[in-house]
Amino acid sequence: MRRNISGIKIISLKILAALLLIGVIVFAGLPAKVEAGSPGSYNTNFDWDSQEEAEHEWPLPAEPAMAKTRTGIGTAGFAYSRFYYNDQGRIVLEIDFSIFPDPANNESSNSRSFRDQWKYANLFIDPDLAIMVDDNASFFMMSYPLDSKTELLSKATKSGAENNALNVNNIYKLDVKDVYPKMPASDYMKSKLYLVLKNTVTRDDLNQDYALQLRYTNNQNQIYEQRGSLGKQVLGSYYGHIPEYDTFDVSANNDDVTLKSVAPFHTASMPGAIPNPVLPPDMMRTVGQAVIYDNIQGKLHVYYKQAPNHYIYRYGSTYYANNGYFLSSWIGIRQVMDSRIFSALKPDENGVVGQMKMFDLNGEGKGWNVTTYIKADEFDETPVTADVSTYSYMLVPSGFKTDVTNKAVVPPGQANNVKNVYLHGHRKEADYVRFIYDVDKNKMDEIFASANSSTLSISTSYITDRPTETTQTEYRLEALNDIVIPKGSTVIFEVPKTSRSVFKTGSGNNYERTIGDLQTKRSASEMNQSNVDPSDYGKAYTITPYVATEGGYVLTMEAGLTIPAGEPVSLTMFDSSSPATVTMTVVQGTTRTSYTLSKHRTNENRILNMPNASVRSGIIINRSANTPHVNAFYTDDTEITGHSKYPGALVSVRKAADEPVFKEAYSYTSPSYFLAEGNTLTGYAFTLDVPATISLKKDMPLWFSNAAAGYFRSIPSIYRTQARVYFDHGTVITPSRVVPVNQKTYGETGYAANGFEGPNILWLDAEGNDVPASAPVKYLSNFEGKPITNTSSGDYKLRQFYSATPTREGYTFLGWSTKQVDSMSKETFDGLPELTNVSGWGEDTNYRFTATSPVDESRRVYAVWERDIYQYNIVLHSNNGKEKTHTVELPLSVISGGTGELTAYLKETGILYDTGFGPGEADPNRYFVGWSETLTVDGGVEVHQLYTNGSKVRIDNGSFQLQQNEEPKDSYPDGHSNPWKSVGSEYITKDNGIATINLYAQYKPMIKMTAAKKWYGFREGVSQKGVYENWVIDPENNPQPQQDAPHFLNSEVAMVLIRTTEGKT
Repeated sequence: MRRNISGIKIISLKILAALLLIGVIVFAGLPAKVEAGSPGSYNTNFDWDSQEEAEHEWPLPAEPAMAKTRTGIGTAGFAYSRFYYNDQGRIVLEIDFSIFPDPANNESSNSRSFRDQWKYANLFIDPDLAIMVDDNASFFMMSYPLDSKTELLSKATKSGAENNALNVNNIYKLDVKDVYPKMPASDYMKSKLYLVLKNTVTRDDLNQDYALQLRYTNNQNQIYEQRGSLGKQVLGSYYGHIPEYDTFDVSANNDDVTLKSVAPFHTASMPGAIPNPVLPPDMMRTVGQAVIYDNIQGKLHVYYKQAPNHYIYRYGSTYYANNGYFLSSWIGIRQVMDSRIFSALKPDENGVVGQMKMFDLNGEGKGWNVTTYIKADEFDETPVTADVSTYSYMLVPSGFKTDVTNKAVVPPGQANNVKNVYLHGHRKEADYVRFIYDVDKNKMDEIFASANSSTLSISTSYITDRPTETTQTEYRLEALNDIVIPKGSTVIFEVPKTSRSVFKTGSGNNYERTIGDLQTKRSASEMNQSNVDPSDYGKAYTITPYVATEGGYVLTMEAGLTIPAGEPVSLTMFDSSSPATVTMTVVQGTTRTSYTLSKHRTNENRILNMPNASVRSGIIINRSANTPHVNAFYTDDTEITGHSKYPGALVSVRKAADEPVFKEAYSYTSPSYFLAEGNTLTGYAFTLDVPATISLKKDMPLWFSNAAAGYFRSIPSIYRTQARVYFDHGTVITPSRVVPVNQKTYGETGYAANGFEGPNILWLDAEGNDVPASAPVKYLSNFEGKPITNTSSGDYKLRQFYSATPTREGYTFLGWSTKQVDSMSKETFDGLPELTNVSGWGEDTNYRFTATSPVDESRRVYAVWERDIYQYNIVLHSNNGKEKTHTVELPLSVISGGTGELTAYLKETGILYDTGFGPGEADPNRYFVGWSETLTVDGGVEVHQLYTNGSKVRIDNGSFQLQQNEEPKDSYPDGHSNPWKSVGSEYITKDNGIATINLYAQYKPMIKMTAAKKWYGFREGVSQKGVYENWVIDPENNPQPQQDAPHFLNSEVAMVLIRTTEGKT
């Protein structure tokens, strides 16, 4: 989960990697957000505690909920315009407020619907700027119609300290009558806020872009909402877009109630163009702009809304700005954005980055409006500083006089009434020009992470080239010393009475005023057709009346002005005459100080703004969606599932911050329960198919983001890809085990794949902190980065090496290998190399897979079997120097049936001798006495301890046994037997079901024996044989028996002792 860190504000976050580790979302005036989550090295960022959603820099009150309505306001304007130093050397920011009412006919300007509906103007000033404001020195003053009455900003009721880290009250609630200090008869009016900063503030203190916002409310708990004149939702609508998408409902998060502007001191958003004073100042009586970001479609919408005068396009059948040409000036449209937004534009294969289209005051219109495709190469870069620049797009008629190379030109087929320059003038109340840009979502995320969305500035204006009916002459003077013009004093410009000029000076040439009589009077034959005359409303915009006694136009300083030494003073005059110099006189009381401005340039092809047509604003969404929750997924999965907090949210996944989204899917609209971090939650399921081209690796982090209507795309929840090992032992059900999470993420420096045991495994304590493998108490991590503290749980056991011993009839399990084989001997298996590197998975070599073998993705290992013994092979070695062998193959069925015997091979004719068995030629005076497991036998081994050719074979209690030679006994045949002997395991070699026993022939030398015969019979019923044997043993104590007479001669008998190869004596 997350926590707020009070007292911290991050201005700029240069390194995205740092952002990803701590999950910071930064808004001007908001505390930094730190992703607390799991304290371990694996943190998913998942959080549904609503904290992030609620963090709005200017939240609406939760109770009671405010009702939204557009009643009373046709077009509301709100825009920062400039800054300069007043006569006290203090910085002054000028902010314009304007209203065109909402008349019943959507056309008349004399309505009072605004003041009847709205009571309060609520002004939000960025906390970092508000802390520098001097409320008592700041004031409001009417600019149309001009009036000197002022109202102090200090009259406001202030609040908002609880919503920002600086604990400064930055929200000003004012009566609309204080914002518009001298309301005219109708609600068509403009005022200016002179925001004066404290005397300790310097230009260097203004080091960022500051959000300025406005809301209109009343005592009926209502708040102004930006909608079309008939109540249609315009913001977020894709009406007329190619292709058309569902409306992105920004109002779902209450952000469409806010009018926004930006005071840019860190970046820049509008080059220093001056207004064209030849055109009537009321051509665009009120302008406003709203910028929203559709994070679902990846579209940035800009709505430029203006209340045009009726002669800008046509009145009845009369066209006054035909083909974009009016009063000798060509008219176009221009939009300027800072370089950060431009870098996020996403061109298609044709270089198209967006579309522009005009709509009527309800956001509709067909036939008269066309779609213009905007291309990236139509933007012109304007460097502001060494590190800051702006990019401007402009669409102009082909005759537009400009030196700008990168621009869009009205196609010849659309030149009639310049449809795609949109000089529409459908109604006086409002028209919309909508720009929709395609943007890279990842880059937008990066921008939002490093800057307040309210300060991402886009400026729009109708523009003109220089009017050819006049001479355009710029006069300049460089101030050698500071020129201080006190508040309330005047400046006299000695210029022709028929001229109109633009005066610019101050730091950065920011101070600007239009000099001259702005009433535009044309002859009836030229303009006054159908009762239309540009002079209808233009005169009231004049701020410098011509005073004959002063010899020129007189400008009164509302707030005072300091022109620093070295700064230029510029006056661009539009008149048929072009004098060599112009005199500017500063009058303070009786003191008059004159300055001479010299001619600098004539008829320069510079871009001019249409008077009162320029507006600048930031993006109106500033809440971030919660992160999505993702279920466990593996490298071999073809889909990834999870839940969003929002129905119909677009969930996206990418491999890293700088990589493109490889899949998006909408969440369902019906909720379902799911388990997240041990809690049961309700959300909206989604399924993301994994493209076949995407290769996932174990521990590879994937970034999942939520895009929901009314929110920025969420910071990513980051889940690691898991891997499982399938232990295939040939059965229908193949068990699998999940390989534990690694200490590092895949691709991270030092990452080395881990197995089920061994190094590189992530171990956690009970609180989720990383601990070393040597820690006495440690737990494995689950897929959410949480410790599995119950070591007897299925979740924990699932991450253990598969320890069960599989079975297969007729086989013995040996272990696991990376390649599938039917069976092998244990000796062969033991000889396989152990898998110690993930590269082995792709090799042809078969490796032994153990608990420490590393795993790089989901893998399948195979049970290795040794076939149980089904046959014994008795290999008989001649052991006579001829190295002859003969193998007796005894199937287990033969042995079990009791018919197995070594003499089986004797059934082959003459095999014993023909194949080289026997004593051998080198020593023929030997004879065969039996078989032994060894080449030689000890001298003490007796013949009956050897095996014979006639040895039977049997299995006794799992032991392989052979019969030995007959053991001699005193009586025969009852006392004679061939005992069984188990063959030691050291003499048995097993090879995948065949047991081999090697027996070596043993020979004894032939010995010639002679004997003398003696005859002993019975005397007195006693056998003399026994008496003889006793005497032989102990002649001293036993009598010598008497012999009988021989029964036959020695020559008549031979006696030979024979022990046969069958073990008989």
